[in-house]
Amino acid sequence: MSDPPPEPGAPSEPEAPKPEPPEPGAPSEPGRSFEAGEGQWRGSAEVYDGRGRFLGGGHDARAVRRCRDDGAVEVEVSFTGPFRMSGSYVIADRGDHRLYEGPLNYGYAEAFGDGLVDANNYWPDLGFSQRLFLMVLPGGGAQLSLALLSRGERAVYTVVGEYGRGPGAGPAVVPGSAHDLSEDPRAGRPVSLLERPGIWSGPLSVTGPAGAAAGATEYSERVEPAADGRELVVAMTGTGFAADAAVSFAADGWHHWTSAGAVVGSQSLWGGRALAGNLFFDGGRLRLWRREVARSDGSGKAVLHAWYRGGARVGVAHGVLDFAPANP
Repeated sequence: MSDPPPEPGAPSEPEAPKPEPPEPGAPSEPGRSFEAGEGQWRGSAEVYDGRGRFLGGGHDARAVRRCRDDGAVEVEVSFTGPFRMSGSYVIADRGDHRLYEGPLNYGYAEAFGDGLVDANNYWPDLGFSQRLFLMVLPGGGAQLSLALLSRGERAVYTVVGEYGRGPGAGPAVVPGSAHDLSEDPRAGRPVSLLERPGIWSGPLSVTGPAGAAAGATEYSERVEPAADGRELVVAMTGTGFAADAAVSFAADGWHHWTSAGAVVGSQSLWGGRALAGNLFFDGGRLRLWRREVARSDGSGKAVLHAWYRGGARVGVAHGVLDFAPANP
């Protein structure tokens, strides 16, 4: 039953205040955060096995279209490569997060603004759990992604993706085969893109523990070989959460790891192009889970840096960094 009408002359209810516009980088309202991803996407993927060895290239085609009045979209996907899958799934938009409703993919993703999602989901047809980050690059015409696929806690595949909008878009698949490149840590490249001497720099958007926008930081990362030539020194400034630091890594092409020091930890690499791992700062009080993917031409990289104290997230820094070689 509806409420009775107000008596004549009774004061009307005050008009609800209009919502403030979101800050740059803040999560979108439901129904808006898919705008950057709708349409057709085509691209290449590099597929690595559980040990980080290159298995071969893949082709990924996706079509994203609005399918419900609540802002949900349907994603039709076709992936061919060392493994195959095809089908569709629905993603419900909840503003600062998304729900993957199946049938091909189930799970949950945080949406950091309109251009980045950090997802934990499950592909039942393959039996794989996935930790994924996907970033739309400035201009809206390209995406970079890193998918860590496991069965239980055992790594099965890592997929490094780069996509363009529209039919026929996206970079070429890395040449070669599993036979001739599986023992090459650079997956056929002449250099490891993430280990080249030079500087990665640019603004990173910063969020607080719950994902709310908290400004930006000017981040810089200088990479250079150590004096003995056997280690890699990475100097980080402007992290937004920890003091500036220079970290010396032992490196074998597949991994980075440290000995004791002010900053300690280890990282995995895939093809010298993608990276993921944990570093401990401030005597172990802060943990950085960093995930990064370089563009295929090495001109820039997408980064997602999540900071934790124990199991509690302190905040996140994310964005796209440009590369300047040490000897242009």
